[in-house]
Amino acid sequence: MLCYAFASLVLSKAPSHVINPALQLVGPPESGKTTLATMVMSIFGGDPSSEIGIGRTWDMSPKAQEEVRRISCDAVLFLDEENVQDEKVRDNYLAIFVNSSTGGRARPGDSDRKIPLRSALLSTANVSSRQLQKRGHSEVSKAAATRLVSLVFTGPLLVDTPPGFSSTRDVARALSQHSATYYGSASRAFVEKVVDACTVDEQAFQKRISELMDRFDTKALKAKHGSDRIRTIFALMYAAGRLAKQWKIMPSACASVKDSVVALYRLAEESAEPSSKDLPLTIIRDVIAKYQDELSEVAPSQSRTPAIAPGKLGCIVRNGASVEYYLRPKRLRELLGAETCQKLKLLRQAGLLQAEAQRLTVKSPAVTGIKKRVFKIVLQV
Repeated sequence: MLCYAFASLVLSKAPSHVINPALQLVGPPESGKTTLATMVMSIFGGDPSSEIGIGRTWDMSPKAQEEVRRISCDAVLFLDEENVQDEKVRDNYLAIFVNSSTGGRARPGDSDRKIPLRSALLSTANVSSRQLQKRGHSEVSKAAATRLVSLVFTGPLLVDTPPGFSSTRDVARALSQHSATYYGSASRAFVEKVVDACTVDEQAFQKRISELMDRFDTKALKAKHGSDRIRTIFALMYAAGRLAKQWKIMPSACASVKDSVVALYRLAEESAEPSSKDLPLTIIRDVIAKYQDELSEVAPSQSRTPAIAPGKLGCIVRNGASVEYYLRPKRLRELLGAETCQKLKLLRQAGLLQAEAQRLTVKSPAVTGIKKRVFKIVLQV
């Protein structure tokens, strides 16, 4: 992942066909997406007072995003929590197209060509944008898919516990602490090397980047398939990683650049076609993650029923290894959007929606405080 950050620093020296990359880390809540992204961004800078370092949230308008992107030129723009982004940006894939473009938006009276704007986008999300393609125009969705790299994780991103740590949670905390303490040096050192190389012979340096990219595409990947644009993004990551190791900015003890980038590319390939069996879980997780503020948690043995405001989604009851969601039908249907009936059927077929024989709803337990029938969703912890 560090190779992605270094790649943004040589975008202006890469072949002209290389688009501004967009990479999306996808996984369930609290799986470590933000921790990883913040660590990657620490090569540029940090903010000890913020849990996302120098990152920002997706909660901004298209115009605001364009302005923020401009100040992230020749670097990575990290936007956290894609599930809270502006609906217009999300549904029309504007973020992907705007980022991949090297030009700025023309304003009234503008006649001169814009100076190419080179930057990379790094985002986190609970649900891959590819799984939301039905919301947008099909042709737009297909085009956007060739510009976006999604890395989908079904569980925690950290699965191994290195020596000296008792759990992956301790590892995540250590990464966060280091990202908030040591930051900003690697990018400066890398840029100094780029400037030195270009001062000696800029064309030779550009040729070196092209050669490394070609080597990755022809030797590391071997079989060519998938989007050319996305393969090119990983090829540039490989080239930047090789340079970072050559210049001793990344320790030699780090894993092989080729093996690491190839592994990410394979994960991107797997993520490109989400399994149909995972779709129901993704659908309901997306709703729950986005509308958590409409859910009230109650204990199974709670004697007093909670006061759940009208129009709110419902409540949560934790029951051992499972979590039960009792959701108001009208509100859930609103949030599921298009093809609601089909989505509810998928949830039932997957065993996530527990219903009665002839009905999709069940009687709500007294502990929930909801008097009418509800949708009962059960997820395993």
